[in-house]
Amino acid sequence: MASPLPLRLLLAAALLASCAAQLDYAEPPDKQLVLKWADQLGDELWRLTTSVTRAHDVRARYKYLNASVKERSGAELLKAMIENVERMLKSKIVSVKCIMQKAEQLAESFDPLEYVNFTYHSAKCSPVNEEPSDSESCDDEYPYAPMYLEPDRQFSSIPVNRSHSSVHVPTNVFDLGGDVYDGIKWSEGLDEVFIQNLKSDPTISWQLFGGATGFMRMFPAMKWAQPIDLFDCRTRSWYIEASTCSKDVVVLMDTTGSMKGLRHTISKHTVRTILDTLSNNDFVNVFNFSERAQETVPCFKNMLVQATLENVNTLKDSLEIIDPEGVANFSQAFIQAFKLLEKSRNERDCGGNGTRLTCNQAVMLITDSVTGNITEVFEIYNRLNNGSTIPVRVFTFLVGREVTKVMEIKWMACLNRGVFKHIQSLNEVRETVFQYIPIVAQPLVLQGEVHPVVWTHADADVEDPKLAKWLFDVMENLEQKEKLDKHFRNKELYFSQREEDNVYKQTVVKKVWEPDEIKFQEYHLVTSVSVPAFERRMEYTTDNKTEAPSLLGIAGIDVPIPEIEKLTMPYKIGVNGYAFIVTNNGYVLLHPDLRPVSYGYLKDNYNSVDLTEVELFDSMSPAAPPRELPEKILELRERMVNHEDGEILNISMKYHYDDMRRVMSEERNYYFSGLEGTPFSLGISLPEGYGKFYLRVNDIIKDHARKGKPVTNYFQGNNWKVHPNWLYCKYFHGSLHNFTSPEREVYHFLESMSSTNFQWKEMFAGDPIGQEEDYSTRSTTPVNCDRPEITEDEYYCEKELMQMLVFDGRLTHEFFGDSWSFENTEEYLIKLYNTSLKFMATQSGLTRWQYIMDTEEGKDEISEFGDLFPHSVEEAWYKAAVIEHKHDPESVVISAPFDAGRKDDVPITMSYAIFPRDAGKEAPASVVGLQIQHRALYDRFMSITEEGTHHKNKTCAHEGLDCYLLDSNGYIVISETLEHTGQFFGEVEGAVMKEMVEQGIFREIPIYDYQSLCFTMVPDSSAAGGLWTPVAYAQWLISELLLALLRINVQQLWSLNSATATPLEYYDDDYLEEEVTEQPEQTTFGPTTEAPKKKMKMKRVAKPCDQKYNLYVFHPEYLECKDFQFTPSHCSRPYIPCRVPNTSLLLVVVNSMRPTCFSHLSAKSELVDYNDTEHPCHKLPLNKLPRSRFSACFTEDPREELDKYCGAAAETKVSHFALSLCGIMLYVTSKIL
Repeated sequence: MASPLPLRLLLAAALLASCAAQLDYAEPPDKQLVLKWADQLGDELWRLTTSVTRAHDVRARYKYLNASVKERSGAELLKAMIENVERMLKSKIVSVKCIMQKAEQLAESFDPLEYVNFTYHSAKCSPVNEEPSDSESCDDEYPYAPMYLEPDRQFSSIPVNRSHSSVHVPTNVFDLGGDVYDGIKWSEGLDEVFIQNLKSDPTISWQLFGGATGFMRMFPAMKWAQPIDLFDCRTRSWYIEASTCSKDVVVLMDTTGSMKGLRHTISKHTVRTILDTLSNNDFVNVFNFSERAQETVPCFKNMLVQATLENVNTLKDSLEIIDPEGVANFSQAFIQAFKLLEKSRNERDCGGNGTRLTCNQAVMLITDSVTGNITEVFEIYNRLNNGSTIPVRVFTFLVGREVTKVMEIKWMACLNRGVFKHIQSLNEVRETVFQYIPIVAQPLVLQGEVHPVVWTHADADVEDPKLAKWLFDVMENLEQKEKLDKHFRNKELYFSQREEDNVYKQTVVKKVWEPDEIKFQEYHLVTSVSVPAFERRMEYTTDNKTEAPSLLGIAGIDVPIPEIEKLTMPYKIGVNGYAFIVTNNGYVLLHPDLRPVSYGYLKDNYNSVDLTEVELFDSMSPAAPPRELPEKILELRERMVNHEDGEILNISMKYHYDDMRRVMSEERNYYFSGLEGTPFSLGISLPEGYGKFYLRVNDIIKDHARKGKPVTNYFQGNNWKVHPNWLYCKYFHGSLHNFTSPEREVYHFLESMSSTNFQWKEMFAGDPIGQEEDYSTRSTTPVNCDRPEITEDEYYCEKELMQMLVFDGRLTHEFFGDSWSFENTEEYLIKLYNTSLKFMATQSGLTRWQYIMDTEEGKDEISEFGDLFPHSVEEAWYKAAVIEHKHDPESVVISAPFDAGRKDDVPITMSYAIFPRDAGKEAPASVVGLQIQHRALYDRFMSITEEGTHHKNKTCAHEGLDCYLLDSNGYIVISETLEHTGQFFGEVEGAVMKEMVEQGIFREIPIYDYQSLCFTMVPDSSAAGGLWTPVAYAQWLISELLLALLRINVQQLWSLNSATATPLEYYDDDYLEEEVTEQPEQTTFGPTTEAPKKKMKMKRVAKPCDQKYNLYVFHPEYLECKDFQFTPSHCSRPYIPCRVPNTSLLLVVVNSMRPTCFSHLSAKSELVDYNDTEHPCHKLPLNKLPRSRFSACFTEDPREELDKYCGAAAETKVSHFALSLCGIMLYVTSKIL
């Protein structure tokens, strides 16, 4: 029976009333109420900031101390910077040339009869501090000279001896006879010039001389620490590039059916060894051929690729999937190789048609036999100028013991300016391959006058075999351990943790009977300068004819890149500006966005990051595709590659900071110039607007010295820091003056400046090197090696920086005194927001901080504020405050640590930029700030929304409203759900964030990371790699070395960088156990049964990849919300966005009762998909960009005598240890293959 109509109407009316009430409750409060909340919060935070930091008084103090604002000339700044850097680099050039000159003199005058009862300091065999050597490769009967070593801070605290050098000889080279022993004898005289170089330039790093026979003399003397020694200096870039210039190389690898088994193994190892002799200045491709030739890497088709570590590793990996089969077509393979090299010559205008060849080109053939005569191919494709010019050298490597048609393959090389070599076994590969180097170097040696100066690309010192194990060991020193421990204790407190993690590289310590151990090494990038030395002695043949001179060796010096960076005067560049260095290949040697290590992994491409990959043009489009090559950036790159002087102004650029979490777009100005005597160009990038001005200060130091007033009065206590990486004042002999911190060192010099007798001295200012010297790469002028010694107490200072520091010390001193008095309102706000400390950082790198009310209540138990944030202008809160000032001069930047909601309570950092004004101009001088507790801000915010509100349903505490405070990049500072703190707002309210982007409240800016790493899990089937303890090495040597060969893992065994780490992250999930099904072997005895489940150990490995970040920035023009009209789209809930006045915060109030679709908007990275293109094939467009080849290349000389090289099989003298080891390996191999 139906209900009576009146009753149904009453029920419907009640339901509608209830729904209406619910809808009313769910609607956001009106704009006026939200504006009131925002205004009150903004007013309190602004008053708190200005009262605690005394920002207005600080700004006025600059005027009181007569600081003036001046316009900065980018060109003049660059000129000063160039002079500063060049003085240091030219000093290294002089030093390395002195080594070269001395080597030639010693070799020319060498008389072996003068060396009776000779003994030498062996890096591997000499007793050290009266402890006998533990190396098995030493001759026990030879009396190696003992060494006495002690740690030296200048050389990374490695034990060294500055009074002599030590010698390293490769394991497969015999050191006590023949040319090797003679070279060790005469090169001992280099100690004299090594010591003189160090005395005249105490900042010099490792000095080296690598002999053409394989020995390397290094100064200061050190012990060789690698337990598995596979090092040969002739494979290092400083040696290869100085001896062979740049090269184009095509490798032809015979993969016919006859190359199966051991021959194929030797062939692959030969290709790898050839690739290891190449560097960033070389171009290469590898072909495998049988009936036809094809590139081993398909995407490298019909091109030569730059021999970067990344490309070389790709080529090496490609060898593992090749199976020999078929028959050989040598003609087709050589024609393809010659055509490819001809194409390269034409593109680079290498000459050859009536002109001198300027390019070194070679074909490397690896085969076991030759089928037929292909002389006609050479006549057609490798002859120019009517047959008088042979543009491409041909080197042939015949592999295997039983071979045929030796003469054919021999003359194939000899008719084409190359040599033939026979490789019978694996142990002969390296020494045999190296013998192509003196052939390519012959034209250089024969011209005899020009000694080209070569600078290498960047290398990580932890990858240098002579240093790797020592740098690992010194991490156990107390100072290094304390630094590392502090780093890990403070990880959760950093705002830019990834940047801090980049300081350390992981290394895996392999152990046999217990789990592997992951340890951390601090690393630095290094470039090297090297010069070839030539044999000057006239040698005669049996028929009394003179022989052509040969390569004597290469002199080299390591130059740490951080030492170059210190001379770029970052304090003059200012906040958000930076210096950078570009090589002749367009790669960055120095750049703030160069990130060699991520998550502890050293990347394959760390020394081949192109300028176009770090200078990101802003096309103003959120849909900008990856790897764009904008015209302006290409122009900048090409002009710097070509060593031009110039400027490019007003380029719209985007850049990320704070661990790729924040982004900014602004116009920038670029100034650049070449560095004389190097292939490098130095540039600076300055932001348009505030980057044009700087603050000039008075000489307070001179004034106080005259008045007898010590400037150290302004630097009392322990609540101040200076920038740890800037150059203030230093002793040349820094290792002899032990300061416990940069602050103690600065304070020491400030004490000296109180005297009127203090003298300002510049680095190398008094050095005799100057304009009269010729530092060009083709210079033939001998250098003056008689330079004055620098005494123990000599120092150098950056005068302008020290004056700025003392000015800032005086200015900040009164604001950070011992006592602090409060006004009532000030104390009320401090307590209301639980303010823990205030701080100030300045343009001179000075950072001061003070805990509130002189109590320890707000002090962190682990670290001081200055320990966490010592880098002043480079800190994220400093950069953000200056950027914010550009949009709103009366605004404080507020931010919370990322993902802070997982922690109990976190500090909220508030920073405000001080821009003193003078004559209508202003310049960024400092940033003041404070820290409050997140919980206090949360409580106060919720309280404000309740004050003056009569309805509980119109407060942020009501379930119908969600209230958020967002920072200028869309990260949550305050949410009703505490776990949201530090998250990106789009991950919580994606639809609302999309709506705000569409409304123009936020701007979406895509950022591409071309130096990223992606991780994958793979079976942990290899135990090779990493560093070994001596005990573990002894246990493992026999069994695992042979097993490595059984797996045909020759690359692991003969790796040139034997100390490189196995890539393992230090997170708990790096090693996982997964259930896998092992496939049973197929047999004829019956049906297979299901394989048992088995636990397999998996490891996490890193691979290079490109990633995209969609980052967001608050639009500066959105200042008020009174005109905001919500227009539904993206199924967004209704919301009201209001800027919190005088802050960088945005208050967003969302109607949480309204339905919304699930929409996720993330600021985290996503993999860039290049249509399944394998890495690094998507980077091939960079291969076509301009490069500047060396101008001092010598590629041909009519006096070349190839007949003496052109025939013998490998005649390598090896040590007894090497013979025994390789014999065992070959025996096992013959049983298996």
